[in-house]
Amino acid sequence: MSIADDVPNMTVYFISLSTNKDFEPDQYRDAAGKLANLLTLTLADKNVLKQVTHDANITAAKSEIEIALQENDGKRELVAEAVLDMQTEGKQKVKFDKAKFSKLLKSRPEYDHFPDMRIFKRAIPPEQVKGSPHLIDLDNFLADTTTD
Repeated sequence: MSIADDVPNMTVYFISLSTNKDFEPDQYRDAAGKLANLLTLTLADKNVLKQVTHDANITAAKSEIEIALQENDGKRELVAEAVLDMQTEGKQKVKFDKAKFSKLLKSRPEYDHFPDMRIFKRAIPPEQVKGSPHLIDLDNFLADTTTD
């Protein structure tokens, strides 16, 4: 049984911000803090959620964010990943406008530190949400990822 069975009005998105830049250990804390602020302050803003979901009637939202240096194509880069859960009234599925989200991220001063950032988002199918809004089957999910 998945969380979607218990909460049929939940839509879940995976969001990733890849800086396309490695940071030395003495720079990592500052850069990770700026990246965390960029994503946290953007996702925590009710007006941003209203804009990127085209005024969906969201009754509750929760995000979990992780910042890490990751290996990508033989080089390291600073990456922020988030799982965003949104509940609505009724059976409405929430659409997430990546273009609008990107524009809102770029308008924040923290974005200036990451000019080569790549932004990725993908809806997590309900059958891949297990037990908790943040426990997803990442092996199956990431095996079939494409940017959209």
